[in-house]
Amino acid sequence: MEISDPNNLILAAGILLVLSIFFFRRKRKLSLGLLFLGALTLGFFTATLDPFLNVWDEQYHALVAKSLTRNPLQPVLFPEHLMPFDSNVWTYNTIWLHKQPLFLWQIALSLKVFGLSALSVRIPSVILFAIMPLLVYRIGKLALNERIGFIAALLMASAHFVLELIAGNYSTDHNDVAFLFYVLASFWAYWEYKSTGKLKWLLLVGVFSGGAVLVKWLLGLLIFPTWFFSHIITNKEKRFYIPSYFPIAGAFGMALLVFLPWQIFIFSVYPNEAAHEMELTSRHLVEVIEGHSEERFYFFKEGLRNIYGRGALVPYVVMAGLILLIVRLKDWFSRSFFITPIVIVYSVYTIAETKMPAFPVVLIWLGMLALACFIYAFYGILKCWISYLPLRNSIATVSIIFVLYMNLDLGRIKENHFHSDAWWSWQRELDIAEIKQIETLNKLIGDNRHVVFNANLTYAGYIPIMFYTNHIAYDYIPTEEQFEYALKSKKPLVIIDKGDLPEFIKMNKGIRVITVEEL
Repeated sequence: MEISDPNNLILAAGILLVLSIFFFRRKRKLSLGLLFLGALTLGFFTATLDPFLNVWDEQYHALVAKSLTRNPLQPVLFPEHLMPFDSNVWTYNTIWLHKQPLFLWQIALSLKVFGLSALSVRIPSVILFAIMPLLVYRIGKLALNERIGFIAALLMASAHFVLELIAGNYSTDHNDVAFLFYVLASFWAYWEYKSTGKLKWLLLVGVFSGGAVLVKWLLGLLIFPTWFFSHIITNKEKRFYIPSYFPIAGAFGMALLVFLPWQIFIFSVYPNEAAHEMELTSRHLVEVIEGHSEERFYFFKEGLRNIYGRGALVPYVVMAGLILLIVRLKDWFSRSFFITPIVIVYSVYTIAETKMPAFPVVLIWLGMLALACFIYAFYGILKCWISYLPLRNSIATVSIIFVLYMNLDLGRIKENHFHSDAWWSWQRELDIAEIKQIETLNKLIGDNRHVVFNANLTYAGYIPIMFYTNHIAYDYIPTEEQFEYALKSKKPLVIIDKGDLPEFIKMNKGIRVITVEEL
Protein backbone atom coordinates (compact mmCIF):
# COMPACT_ATOMS: atom_id res chain seq x y z
CA MET A 1 0.00 0.00 0.00
CA GLU A 2 1.78 3.13 -1.24
CA ILE A 3 0.67 6.62 -2.34
CA SER A 4 2.50 7.88 -5.41
CA ASP A 5 2.61 11.66 -5.04
CA PRO A 6 2.87 13.13 -1.53
CA ASN A 7 2.83 16.67 -2.98
CA ASN A 8 -0.88 16.27 -3.72
CA LEU A 9 -1.42 15.38 -0.06
CA ILE A 10 0.26 18.53 1.28
CA LEU A 11 -1.85 20.66 -1.06
CA ALA A 12 -5.06 18.88 -0.03
CA ALA A 13 -4.17 19.18 3.65
CA GLY A 14 -3.57 22.92 3.31
CA ILE A 15 -6.94 23.43 1.62
CA LEU A 16 -8.75 21.39 4.27
CA LEU A 17 -7.18 23.31 7.16
CA VAL A 18 -7.90 26.69 5.55
CA LEU A 19 -11.52 25.65 4.97
CA SER A 20 -11.69 24.55 8.60
CA ILE A 21 -10.70 28.05 9.67
CA PHE A 22 -13.20 29.62 7.26
CA PHE A 23 -16.16 27.55 8.53
CA PHE A 24 -15.33 27.75 12.23
CA ARG A 25 -17.46 30.82 12.91
CA ARG A 26 -20.46 29.45 10.97
CA LYS A 27 -20.53 25.65 11.13
CA ARG A 28 -18.62 24.15 14.03
CA LYS A 29 -19.16 20.48 13.18
CA LEU A 30 -18.16 20.95 9.55
CA SER A 31 -15.09 22.93 10.67
CA LEU A 32 -13.99 20.19 13.06
CA GLY A 33 -14.62 17.52 10.42
CA LEU A 34 -12.39 19.42 8.00
CA LEU A 35 -9.79 19.80 10.76
CA PHE A 36 -9.77 16.03 11.28
CA LEU A 37 -9.41 15.38 7.54
CA GLY A 38 -6.66 18.00 7.27
CA ALA A 39 -4.67 16.39 10.09
CA LEU A 40 -5.28 12.93 8.60
CA THR A 41 -4.01 14.10 5.21
CA LEU A 42 -0.94 15.76 6.73
CA GLY A 43 -0.19 12.53 8.57
CA PHE A 44 -0.41 10.55 5.35
CA PHE A 45 1.79 13.15 3.68
CA THR A 46 4.70 12.56 6.02
CA ALA A 47 4.01 8.82 6.22
CA THR A 48 4.54 8.51 2.46
CA LEU A 49 7.78 10.52 2.24
CA ASP A 50 10.15 7.61 2.95
CA PRO A 51 9.42 4.34 1.13
CA PHE A 52 11.77 2.54 3.52
CA LEU A 53 11.91 1.84 7.25
CA ASN A 54 14.03 4.38 9.09
CA VAL A 55 17.02 3.68 11.30
CA TRP A 56 16.98 3.19 14.27
CA ASP A 57 13.83 2.45 16.04
CA GLU A 58 11.27 2.18 13.25
CA GLN A 59 13.01 -0.84 11.71
CA TYR A 60 12.97 -2.77 14.99
CA HIS A 61 9.40 -1.78 15.85
CA ALA A 62 8.25 -2.93 12.40
CA LEU A 63 10.00 -6.29 12.63
CA VAL A 64 8.65 -7.05 16.10
CA ALA A 65 5.15 -5.99 15.01
CA LYS A 66 5.46 -8.41 12.08
CA SER A 67 6.07 -11.23 14.58
CA LEU A 68 2.94 -10.19 16.50
CA THR A 69 0.82 -10.81 13.39
CA ARG A 70 1.65 -14.50 13.97
CA ASN A 71 1.37 -14.56 17.76
CA PRO A 72 0.16 -11.41 19.61
CA LEU A 73 1.57 -12.71 22.91
CA GLN A 74 5.08 -13.43 21.64
CA PRO A 75 6.98 -10.30 20.58
CA VAL A 76 10.02 -11.51 18.67
CA LEU A 77 12.87 -9.75 16.85
CA PHE A 78 14.64 -12.70 15.20
CA PRO A 79 11.90 -15.12 14.15
CA GLU A 80 14.44 -17.91 14.56
CA HIS A 81 17.98 -17.57 15.93
CA LEU A 82 20.41 -20.05 14.40
CA MET A 83 23.57 -18.47 15.80
CA PRO A 84 24.63 -17.85 19.42
CA PHE A 85 23.32 -14.51 20.73
CA ASP A 86 23.02 -12.41 23.88
CA SER A 87 19.36 -12.27 24.96
CA ASN A 88 20.04 -8.99 26.83
CA VAL A 89 20.91 -7.07 23.64
CA TRP A 90 17.62 -5.62 22.37
CA THR A 91 18.94 -5.16 18.81
CA TYR A 92 19.86 -8.83 18.49
CA ASN A 93 17.66 -10.98 20.72
CA THR A 94 14.64 -13.19 20.13
CA ILE A 95 11.98 -12.39 22.78
CA TRP A 96 11.69 -8.61 22.50
CA LEU A 97 10.36 -6.74 25.54
CA HIS A 98 12.31 -3.53 25.03
CA LYS A 99 9.02 -1.63 24.65
CA GLN A 100 5.53 -2.19 26.00
CA PRO A 101 3.29 -3.83 23.37
CA LEU A 102 0.19 -1.70 22.71
CA PHE A 103 1.64 0.39 19.86
CA LEU A 104 3.21 -2.77 18.40
CA TRP A 105 -0.18 -4.50 18.44
CA GLN A 106 -1.59 -1.52 16.55
CA ILE A 107 1.13 -1.79 13.91
CA ALA A 108 0.64 -5.56 13.72
CA LEU A 109 -3.06 -5.06 12.97
CA SER A 110 -2.19 -2.57 10.23
CA LEU A 111 0.34 -4.99 8.70
CA LYS A 112 -2.29 -7.71 8.78
CA VAL A 113 -4.81 -5.51 6.97
CA PHE A 114 -2.62 -3.56 4.54
CA GLY A 115 0.40 -5.83 4.04
CA LEU A 116 4.12 -5.46 4.68
CA SER A 117 5.20 -1.92 3.82
CA ALA A 118 6.66 1.14 5.49
CA LEU A 119 3.35 2.96 5.04
CA SER A 120 1.44 0.15 6.76
CA VAL A 121 3.75 0.51 9.76
CA ARG A 122 2.86 4.21 9.97
CA ILE A 123 -0.91 4.08 9.44
CA PRO A 124 -1.82 3.66 13.17
CA SER A 125 0.22 6.77 14.00
CA VAL A 126 -1.50 8.68 11.20
CA ILE A 127 -4.93 7.81 12.61
CA LEU A 128 -4.00 8.67 16.20
CA PHE A 129 -2.49 11.96 15.04
CA ALA A 130 -5.70 12.92 13.22
CA ILE A 131 -7.75 12.42 16.39
CA MET A 132 -5.44 14.45 18.64
CA PRO A 133 -6.49 17.95 17.44
CA LEU A 134 -10.12 17.15 18.30
CA LEU A 135 -9.09 16.18 21.83
CA VAL A 136 -7.01 19.34 22.19
CA TYR A 137 -9.98 21.39 20.98
CA ARG A 138 -12.25 19.87 23.63
CA ILE A 139 -9.76 20.42 26.45
CA GLY A 140 -9.26 24.01 25.34
CA LYS A 141 -13.00 24.60 25.06
CA LEU A 142 -13.77 23.11 28.49
CA ALA A 143 -10.85 24.65 30.35
CA LEU A 144 -10.51 28.02 28.53
CA ASN A 145 -12.73 28.96 25.62
CA GLU A 146 -13.72 27.61 22.23
CA ARG A 147 -11.47 29.86 20.12
CA ILE A 148 -8.35 29.05 22.09
CA GLY A 149 -9.21 25.38 21.83
CA PHE A 150 -9.59 25.66 18.06
CA ILE A 151 -6.33 27.57 17.58
CA ALA A 152 -4.51 24.97 19.70
CA ALA A 153 -6.13 22.20 17.63
CA LEU A 154 -4.86 23.80 14.41
CA LEU A 155 -1.36 24.01 15.88
CA MET A 156 -1.59 20.37 16.93
CA ALA A 157 -2.68 19.36 13.43
CA SER A 158 0.43 20.99 11.94
CA ALA A 159 2.96 20.01 14.62
CA HIS A 160 6.21 19.35 12.75
CA PHE A 161 7.84 17.22 15.42
CA VAL A 162 4.91 14.81 15.74
CA LEU A 163 4.62 14.53 11.95
CA GLU A 164 8.28 13.53 11.78
CA LEU A 165 7.64 10.91 14.45
CA ILE A 166 4.91 9.54 12.17
CA ALA A 167 7.46 9.37 9.36
CA GLY A 168 9.74 7.32 11.61
CA ASN A 169 12.41 9.98 11.22
CA TYR A 170 12.87 10.88 14.90
CA SER A 171 13.43 8.51 17.80
CA THR A 172 11.34 6.80 19.07
CA ASP A 173 8.76 7.30 16.32
CA HIS A 174 5.44 5.42 16.69
CA ASN A 175 6.06 4.60 20.33
CA ASP A 176 6.03 8.32 21.19
CA VAL A 177 3.04 9.09 18.94
CA ALA A 178 0.97 6.42 20.70
CA PHE A 179 2.21 7.51 24.13
CA LEU A 180 1.29 11.13 23.39
CA PHE A 181 -2.16 10.06 22.20
CA TYR A 182 -3.06 7.94 25.23
CA VAL A 183 -1.78 10.47 27.76
CA LEU A 184 -3.64 13.27 25.96
CA ALA A 185 -6.77 11.10 25.80
CA SER A 186 -6.59 10.46 29.55
CA PHE A 187 -6.53 14.23 30.22
CA TRP A 188 -9.36 14.79 27.73
CA ALA A 189 -11.48 12.11 29.41
CA TYR A 190 -10.82 13.81 32.77
CA TRP A 191 -12.09 17.18 31.49
CA GLU A 192 -15.20 15.50 30.08
CA TYR A 193 -15.72 13.85 33.48
CA LYS A 194 -15.22 17.17 35.28
CA SER A 195 -17.76 18.77 32.95
CA THR A 196 -20.46 16.06 33.12
CA GLY A 197 -19.71 13.87 36.17
CA LYS A 198 -20.60 10.78 34.12
CA LEU A 199 -19.09 7.44 35.09
CA LYS A 200 -18.12 6.51 31.52
CA TRP A 201 -15.60 9.35 31.38
CA LEU A 202 -14.12 8.31 34.71
CA LEU A 203 -13.61 4.78 33.39
CA LEU A 204 -12.08 6.14 30.19
CA VAL A 205 -9.52 8.09 32.24
CA GLY A 206 -8.34 4.70 33.54
CA VAL A 207 -8.53 2.98 30.15
CA PHE A 208 -6.46 5.61 28.37
CA SER A 209 -3.88 6.04 31.14
CA GLY A 210 -3.54 2.26 31.37
CA GLY A 211 -3.07 2.23 27.60
CA ALA A 212 -0.32 4.85 27.95
CA VAL A 213 1.50 2.58 30.42
CA LEU A 214 1.17 -0.25 27.87
CA VAL A 215 3.06 1.96 25.44
CA LYS A 216 5.88 3.57 27.43
CA TRP A 217 5.59 2.61 31.09
CA LEU A 218 4.68 4.43 34.30
CA LEU A 219 4.73 8.05 33.16
CA GLY A 220 1.54 7.07 31.36
CA LEU A 221 -0.16 7.43 34.76
CA LEU A 222 0.57 11.18 34.67
CA ILE A 223 -3.11 12.06 35.05
CA PHE A 224 -3.24 10.59 38.57
CA PRO A 225 -0.52 12.59 40.38
CA THR A 226 -1.85 15.63 38.51
CA TRP A 227 -5.39 14.99 39.74
CA PHE A 228 -4.25 14.06 43.27
CA PHE A 229 -2.03 17.10 43.84
CA SER A 230 -4.58 19.48 42.32
CA HIS A 231 -7.19 18.05 44.68
CA ILE A 232 -5.17 18.34 47.89
CA ILE A 233 -3.77 21.77 47.00
CA THR A 234 -7.04 23.48 46.08
CA ASN A 235 -9.72 21.62 48.08
CA LYS A 236 -8.72 22.31 51.66
CA GLU A 237 -12.13 21.40 53.07
CA LYS A 238 -12.00 17.94 51.40
CA ARG A 239 -8.31 17.26 51.83
CA PHE A 240 -8.95 14.68 54.57
CA TYR A 241 -12.35 13.54 53.34
CA ILE A 242 -11.68 9.99 52.11
CA PRO A 243 -14.73 9.65 49.79
CA SER A 244 -13.49 12.63 47.76
CA TYR A 245 -10.61 10.41 46.54
CA PHE A 246 -12.92 7.61 45.32
CA PRO A 247 -13.10 8.87 41.70
CA ILE A 248 -9.28 8.96 41.51
CA ALA A 249 -9.04 5.50 43.03
CA GLY A 250 -11.71 4.13 40.69
CA ALA A 251 -10.00 5.44 37.56
CA PHE A 252 -6.64 4.18 38.83
CA GLY A 253 -8.14 0.75 39.44
CA MET A 254 -9.32 0.67 35.83
CA ALA A 255 -5.81 1.61 34.67
CA LEU A 256 -4.38 -1.30 36.67
CA LEU A 257 -6.83 -3.66 34.97
CA VAL A 258 -5.52 -2.47 31.60
CA PHE A 259 -1.76 -2.69 32.07
CA LEU A 260 -1.12 -5.19 34.89
CA PRO A 261 -2.12 -8.40 33.04
CA TRP A 262 0.68 -7.95 30.49
CA GLN A 263 3.27 -7.39 33.24
CA ILE A 264 2.13 -10.53 35.07
CA PHE A 265 2.19 -12.46 31.80
CA ILE A 266 5.72 -11.52 30.73
CA PHE A 267 7.20 -12.12 34.20
CA SER A 268 5.53 -15.53 34.18
CA VAL A 269 6.41 -16.59 30.63
CA TYR A 270 9.60 -14.58 29.89
CA PRO A 271 11.01 -13.90 33.39
CA ASN A 272 14.66 -13.33 32.42
CA GLU A 273 13.92 -10.95 29.56
CA ALA A 274 11.27 -9.08 31.57
CA ALA A 275 13.57 -8.62 34.57
CA HIS A 276 16.40 -7.36 32.35
CA GLU A 277 14.22 -4.79 30.57
CA MET A 278 12.74 -3.59 33.86
CA GLU A 279 16.23 -3.08 35.26
CA LEU A 280 17.36 -1.31 32.05
CA THR A 281 14.38 1.04 32.21
CA SER A 282 15.17 2.03 35.80
CA ARG A 283 18.79 2.77 34.87
CA HIS A 284 17.70 5.58 32.52
CA LEU A 285 17.36 7.83 35.58
CA VAL A 286 20.84 7.27 36.98
CA GLU A 287 23.08 6.64 33.96
CA VAL A 288 23.40 7.50 30.29
CA ILE A 289 22.03 4.61 28.24
CA GLU A 290 23.38 4.00 24.73
CA GLY A 291 25.08 7.39 24.55
CA HIS A 292 21.87 9.46 24.84
CA SER A 293 23.20 12.34 26.90
CA GLU A 294 22.65 16.09 26.85
CA GLU A 295 23.37 18.96 29.19
CA ARG A 296 21.28 19.09 32.36
CA PHE A 297 18.77 21.75 31.22
CA TYR A 298 18.64 20.65 27.60
CA PHE A 299 14.83 20.33 27.54
CA PHE A 300 14.30 23.97 28.54
CA LYS A 301 16.39 25.38 25.68
CA GLU A 302 17.29 23.27 22.66
CA GLY A 303 14.61 20.75 23.61
CA LEU A 304 11.86 23.38 23.23
CA ARG A 305 13.22 24.40 19.83
CA ASN A 306 13.27 20.79 18.67
CA ILE A 307 9.60 20.30 19.52
CA TYR A 308 8.06 23.74 18.89
CA GLY A 309 10.25 25.33 16.21
CA ARG A 310 13.81 26.29 15.33
CA GLY A 311 13.61 30.03 15.99
CA ALA A 312 15.76 31.52 18.72
CA LEU A 313 12.71 33.14 20.33
CA VAL A 314 10.62 29.95 20.43
CA PRO A 315 11.41 29.02 24.08
CA TYR A 316 10.46 32.53 25.22
CA VAL A 317 7.22 32.54 23.20
CA VAL A 318 6.27 29.16 24.70
CA MET A 319 7.02 30.44 28.21
CA ALA A 320 5.03 33.64 27.60
CA GLY A 321 2.13 31.60 26.27
CA LEU A 322 2.26 29.37 29.33
CA ILE A 323 2.02 32.41 31.61
CA LEU A 324 -0.99 33.68 29.64
CA LEU A 325 -2.55 30.22 29.86
CA ILE A 326 -2.19 30.09 33.64
CA VAL A 327 -3.59 33.61 34.04
CA ARG A 328 -6.56 32.89 31.77
CA LEU A 329 -7.64 29.68 33.53
CA LYS A 330 -10.80 30.06 35.58
CA ASP A 331 -9.71 28.74 39.00
CA TRP A 332 -6.73 27.47 40.95
CA PHE A 333 -7.75 23.84 40.51
CA SER A 334 -7.51 24.21 36.72
CA ARG A 335 -4.22 26.10 37.04
CA SER A 336 -2.80 23.35 39.19
CA PHE A 337 -4.06 20.79 36.67
CA PHE A 338 -1.96 22.37 33.92
CA ILE A 339 1.09 23.25 36.01
CA THR A 340 1.52 19.88 37.75
CA PRO A 341 2.17 17.72 34.64
CA ILE A 342 4.72 20.26 33.41
CA VAL A 343 6.54 20.17 36.74
CA ILE A 344 6.47 16.36 36.86
CA VAL A 345 7.56 15.71 33.26
CA TYR A 346 10.29 18.33 33.07
CA SER A 347 11.60 17.48 36.55
CA VAL A 348 11.82 13.76 35.76
CA TYR A 349 13.55 14.26 32.43
CA THR A 350 15.88 16.96 33.77
CA ILE A 351 17.00 14.69 36.61
CA ALA A 352 17.30 11.64 34.33
CA GLU A 353 20.79 11.07 32.96
CA THR A 354 19.47 9.58 29.71
CA LYS A 355 17.99 12.29 27.50
CA MET A 356 16.33 11.97 24.09
CA PRO A 357 14.68 14.83 22.15
CA ALA A 358 11.18 13.30 22.10
CA PHE A 359 10.85 12.69 25.85
CA PRO A 360 8.77 15.84 26.66
CA VAL A 361 6.64 15.56 23.49
CA VAL A 362 4.02 13.92 25.70
CA LEU A 363 3.05 17.48 26.73
CA ILE A 364 3.09 19.10 23.29
CA TRP A 365 -0.70 19.45 23.46
CA LEU A 366 -0.29 21.63 26.55
CA GLY A 367 2.38 23.66 24.75
CA MET A 368 -0.01 24.17 21.85
CA LEU A 369 -2.67 25.45 24.25
CA ALA A 370 -0.08 27.88 25.63
CA LEU A 371 0.84 29.08 22.12
CA ALA A 372 -2.87 29.41 21.33
CA CYS A 373 -3.24 31.73 24.33
CA PHE A 374 -0.36 33.81 22.95
CA ILE A 375 -2.06 34.05 19.54
CA TYR A 376 -5.42 34.82 21.15
CA ALA A 377 -3.79 37.66 23.08
CA PHE A 378 -2.51 39.03 19.76
CA TYR A 379 -6.11 38.99 18.48
CA GLY A 380 -7.12 40.96 21.58
CA ILE A 381 -4.53 43.61 20.69
CA LEU A 382 -5.91 43.73 17.14
CA LYS A 383 -9.36 44.54 18.56
CA CYS A 384 -7.86 47.60 20.22
CA TRP A 385 -6.01 48.74 17.10
CA ILE A 386 -8.54 47.92 14.35
CA SER A 387 -12.24 48.59 14.79
CA TYR A 388 -13.31 47.46 11.30
CA LEU A 389 -14.36 43.82 11.91
CA PRO A 390 -13.83 42.33 8.39
CA LEU A 391 -10.29 43.73 8.23
CA ARG A 392 -9.52 42.54 11.75
CA ASN A 393 -10.78 39.02 11.02
CA SER A 394 -8.87 38.91 7.74
CA ILE A 395 -5.61 39.85 9.46
CA ALA A 396 -6.24 37.28 12.21
CA THR A 397 -7.00 34.52 9.66
CA VAL A 398 -3.93 35.28 7.54
CA SER A 399 -1.80 35.39 10.69
CA ILE A 400 -3.03 31.96 11.83
CA ILE A 401 -2.39 30.46 8.37
CA PHE A 402 1.14 31.89 8.46
CA VAL A 403 1.74 30.44 11.94
CA LEU A 404 0.49 27.03 10.76
CA TYR A 405 2.88 27.16 7.80
CA MET A 406 5.80 28.02 10.09
CA ASN A 407 4.70 25.34 12.56
CA LEU A 408 4.71 22.71 9.80
CA ASP A 409 8.28 23.70 8.79
CA LEU A 410 8.26 22.39 5.23
CA GLY A 411 11.87 23.51 4.85
CA ARG A 412 13.03 21.00 7.44
CA ILE A 413 10.77 18.30 5.97
CA LYS A 414 12.42 18.92 2.59
CA GLU A 415 15.86 18.60 4.18
CA ASN A 416 14.91 15.35 5.88
CA HIS A 417 13.08 13.57 3.08
CA PHE A 418 14.16 14.95 -0.27
CA HIS A 419 17.51 15.06 -2.04
CA SER A 420 19.46 17.93 -0.55
CA ASP A 421 22.92 19.08 0.48
CA ALA A 422 22.35 17.79 4.00
CA TRP A 423 24.93 15.26 5.12
CA TRP A 424 22.32 12.53 5.64
CA SER A 425 21.06 12.69 2.03
CA TRP A 426 23.52 9.97 0.99
CA GLN A 427 22.00 7.63 3.59
CA ARG A 428 18.56 8.22 2.06
CA GLU A 429 19.90 7.15 -1.35
CA LEU A 430 21.23 3.93 0.18
CA ASP A 431 17.96 3.23 1.99
CA ILE A 432 15.96 3.61 -1.24
CA ALA A 433 18.40 1.37 -3.11
CA GLU A 434 18.23 -1.21 -0.32
CA ILE A 435 14.51 -1.88 -0.94
CA LYS A 436 15.26 -2.91 -4.54
CA GLN A 437 18.26 -4.96 -3.40
CA ILE A 438 16.11 -6.89 -0.93
CA GLU A 439 13.54 -7.59 -3.64
CA THR A 440 16.32 -8.83 -5.95
CA LEU A 441 17.83 -10.97 -3.20
CA ASN A 442 14.49 -12.63 -2.56
CA LYS A 443 14.07 -13.36 -6.27
CA LEU A 444 17.56 -14.91 -6.43
CA ILE A 445 17.15 -17.27 -3.48
CA GLY A 446 13.36 -17.75 -3.35
CA ASP A 447 10.84 -17.50 -0.50
CA ASN A 448 11.96 -20.59 1.43
CA ARG A 449 13.83 -19.55 4.58
CA HIS A 450 17.57 -19.00 4.08
CA VAL A 451 20.24 -17.74 6.46
CA VAL A 452 21.84 -14.60 5.01
CA PHE A 453 25.22 -13.38 6.30
CA ASN A 454 26.97 -10.04 5.77
CA ALA A 455 23.49 -8.60 5.33
CA ASN A 456 24.26 -4.98 6.13
CA LEU A 457 23.39 -3.46 2.76
CA THR A 458 22.84 -0.32 4.84
CA TYR A 459 23.37 0.29 8.54
CA ALA A 460 21.54 -2.45 10.48
CA GLY A 461 20.32 -3.72 7.11
CA TYR A 462 19.73 -7.21 8.47
CA ILE A 463 16.52 -5.91 10.09
CA PRO A 464 14.69 -4.78 6.91
CA ILE A 465 15.74 -7.99 5.17
CA MET A 466 13.90 -9.96 7.88
CA PHE A 467 10.93 -7.59 7.71
CA TYR A 468 10.41 -7.80 3.95
CA THR A 469 11.31 -11.48 3.50
CA ASN A 470 11.04 -14.83 5.25
CA HIS A 471 14.80 -15.13 5.72
CA ILE A 472 17.04 -14.93 8.81
CA ALA A 473 19.73 -12.28 8.38
CA TYR A 474 22.97 -11.47 10.21
CA ASP A 475 25.06 -8.38 9.63
CA TYR A 476 28.45 -10.04 10.06
CA ILE A 477 30.79 -12.40 8.23
CA PRO A 478 30.95 -15.61 10.28
CA THR A 479 34.21 -16.92 11.66
CA GLU A 480 35.18 -20.48 10.79
CA GLU A 481 33.70 -21.70 14.07
CA GLN A 482 30.45 -19.78 13.48
CA PHE A 483 30.33 -21.07 9.93
CA GLU A 484 30.53 -24.67 11.09
CA TYR A 485 27.80 -23.92 13.63
CA ALA A 486 25.58 -22.51 10.88
CA LEU A 487 26.10 -25.57 8.69
CA LYS A 488 24.60 -27.74 11.43
CA SER A 489 21.27 -25.92 11.07
CA LYS A 490 20.72 -27.73 7.73
CA LYS A 491 19.25 -24.48 6.34
CA PRO A 492 20.54 -23.05 3.02
CA LEU A 493 23.24 -20.46 3.69
CA VAL A 494 23.82 -17.27 1.71
CA ILE A 495 26.45 -14.57 2.08
CA ILE A 496 26.64 -11.19 0.38
CA ASP A 497 30.08 -10.52 -1.08
CA LYS A 498 31.20 -6.90 -0.87
CA GLY A 499 34.79 -7.75 -1.58
CA ASP A 500 35.62 -8.61 2.01
CA LEU A 501 35.04 -12.37 2.23
CA PRO A 502 37.74 -14.67 3.70
CA GLU A 503 39.08 -17.54 1.59
CA PHE A 504 37.49 -20.30 3.70
CA ILE A 505 34.06 -18.99 2.71
CA LYS A 506 34.88 -18.40 -0.94
CA MET A 507 36.13 -21.98 -1.27
CA ASN A 508 33.26 -23.66 0.59
CA LYS A 509 30.39 -25.00 -1.50
CA GLY A 510 28.10 -25.15 1.53
CA ILE A 511 27.24 -21.46 1.20
CA ARG A 512 25.96 -19.49 -1.76
CA VAL A 513 27.87 -16.29 -2.52
CA ILE A 514 25.92 -13.38 -4.01
CA THR A 515 27.83 -10.28 -5.01
CA VAL A 516 26.61 -6.74 -4.48
CA GLU A 517 26.69 -6.28 -8.25
CA GLU A 518 24.08 -9.04 -8.63
CA LEU A 519 21.78 -7.08 -6.35
